[in-house]
Amino acid sequence: MADSILLTRNDLITTLRDNLPSGYGLDDVNWPNVKFATERNKKWLRVVITNNDTDNNAAGGGHKMTAGIFTVEVNYPKESGETDALQDAEYIKSIFENKRFSNTSTQASSVFFTGVNDSWYTIQIQTNYYYEGS
Repeated sequence: MADSILLTRNDLITTLRDNLPSGYGLDDVNWPNVKFATERNKKWLRVVITNNDTDNNAAGGGHKMTAGIFTVEVNYPKESGETDALQDAEYIKSIFENKRFSNTSTQASSVFFTGVNDSWYTIQIQTNYYYEGS
């Protein structure tokens, strides 16, 4: 692994892009810093990558380790039921939980019900990840 958020971002984004749940296209995902408009009555995903602190052991001959949280939000139209949204969330969880990618390792994934806001019922999948390097 390398001390590179760019490589980690590519691991996470590419994995989701290549394994979207059934019924989603690339345009149904709000990717980081890409123009996006939601369509009424159509499901969509939002992606957020949040780096946390870096533990720097490099001075003692070790590696720096940076941890973070990879969040994917599943958004379904309000009052459309929750079964399909939960199935999408479980599928996304299975893609990322306890996996090893080229630069990134993931640990636990958790599913959070964030409820209804405006026109959307939202569920978040949060996956802990880390990468390390000199």
